[in-house]
This record gives sequence, C-alpha cells and structure tokens, in this order.
Amino acid sequence: MNRQNFITAGIVAGVLFLFTDAGAQQKDRDTMVRDDRSAMQNSAVWIYNDVEKGFEMAKKDGRPLLIVFR
Repeated sequence: MNRQNFITAGIVAGVLFLFTDAGAQQKDRDTMVRDDRSAMQNSAVWIYNDVEKGFEMAKKDGRPLLIVFR
C-alpha cells in the first residue's frame, strides 16, 4: 500500500467512525418524548396535560393558547 492510499484509507476510516458514533448517541423518539414530559410536567412555564387549566390561564391573561399534540 503506498502512502497516498494509506492516507485516503485513514481519512475514510475516520469519517466512518464519526458517523457511526453520532448515530449511536442519538435518542429514539419515545425516549425524547418521555424526557420532555418529565422536564415539563412540573414547569412553571408550561401547562402539561391539563387543557382546562390552559384555557383558564389564557382567558385570565388575555393571551392565545397553543396546544401541542404528541
């Protein structure tokens, strides 16, 4: 194997390693949704899973209400 082929093979191996490592660390959608739920459930900023409370707060504050279905 000459020097040019050796360098090319090293670069290709490095790029493949980076892509496979990034994919291994990515969370699946269910895990992300569960993490969001646990973070937002007791948040003062968000009203999670309580539509009636959301409508009450929007009416009281005179603000629009955004509902996200997941």
